[in-house]
Amino acid sequence: TLSVSDGRAAVAGPCAMRLKKVAMRGPCPVAFLRRYGRPLDTTELRLQALRDVSRMVAEHTDEISAAQERDRVFPSRFNGVAQMLIGGSESYQKLVAEWMAPEALVDACPQALQAGVAADWAVVNEPKGVCINISPWNAPVQLSLIPALAMLAAGNRVVVKPPDLVPSVSRLLRRLCETHLDGCVWVEEGGREVVERLIDEGADHLVFTGGGEIAKVVAARCASMLTPVTLELGGKSPVFLDASLDDAMLDAAVREILETKLHKTGQFCCAHDYALVHEGVFPRFCEKFEAAVQAAGERRNVAIIARRQYEALRRKLDGS
Repeated sequence: TLSVSDGRAAVAGPCAMRLKKVAMRGPCPVAFLRRYGRPLDTTELRLQALRDVSRMVAEHTDEISAAQERDRVFPSRFNGVAQMLIGGSESYQKLVAEWMAPEALVDACPQALQAGVAADWAVVNEPKGVCINISPWNAPVQLSLIPALAMLAAGNRVVVKPPDLVPSVSRLLRRLCETHLDGCVWVEEGGREVVERLIDEGADHLVFTGGGEIAKVVAARCASMLTPVTLELGGKSPVFLDASLDDAMLDAAVREILETKLHKTGQFCCAHDYALVHEGVFPRFCEKFEAAVQAAGERRNVAIIARRQYEALRRKLDGS
């Protein structure tokens, strides 16, 4: 095959057209990991991958904290989540051997139909292949790596698509995974067009964490590729306060409602979005909640991740 070249770059011919086509389409991480990914077909290889995640998190906790602070992830301090991830890695390490062991089955075939042929039956669990994990901005590193731990423990390679609202975190996560998890985890930065391109590669499984409306679009596109999907979706989290609550229980309820709103600016699964209060305790609840809000002082001034989310909050306040 002949191509016209200019120095080291092909400018005409089949090679140049191929390079141009790939450049316009973008990289193909699913295909790359299928062909060149690090093998995870033994217990030791999977354990090593999980240990690599633990080491990466332990060695770069401060860097991740700094990146989250630059991107206005609240709270930015990563130390607690780092310990959670290391603990999760250790838990999965204990499961690897069990997951890889064949599961013996009883031969349920009637004796008359066995025709004197004895056989041993077993279920052997095999990896799916290459999985995609799409993570949200409220816990970008945590929710990028927790699903990845399970995928690696099961012998899969992983493509992580971190949220585009946290560019500093995404760049750091890509660099760290290239250093510590090369051949096992590929981090692909970008927005909607990247998600579409990744889905169109036809991965073996996709995990999405986020809102329901975006999930509908993701699930529909995955359906066109027959890609199995796991969805972890946000939603409304009500709190019920009935007439039997004494002052101590009411104080505890108010404290929980307020603290879950202050933590991660209320943008996580345990934060209560609205309260259903019995009329018998409603005046006391309002009095206690207002006092708690005032006592919070400067803690009420939480960081909002981006302008779009800030404007959405302003519209809710203006319309209330």
